[in-house]
Amino acid sequence: GTNASMRKAFNYQEVSKTAGKNCANCAQFIPGASASAAGACKVIPGDSQIQPTGYCDAYIVKK
Repeated sequence: GTNASMRKAFNYQEVSKTAGKNCANCAQFIPGASASAAGACKVIPGDSQIQPTGYCDAYIVKK
């Protein structure tokens, strides 16, 4: 499922508009079964449809 209210709060985008910044390289992202599969996010609870290509205001580059 998705968490629409939290997605909106963080201005989540399915596809990042910012080059080099996306869920796949964000510290908050919890990867799915494969590199292209939807995953989850530490700041958007109850959402299993976070795209690795996505982006939101909670982005923190993975160290």
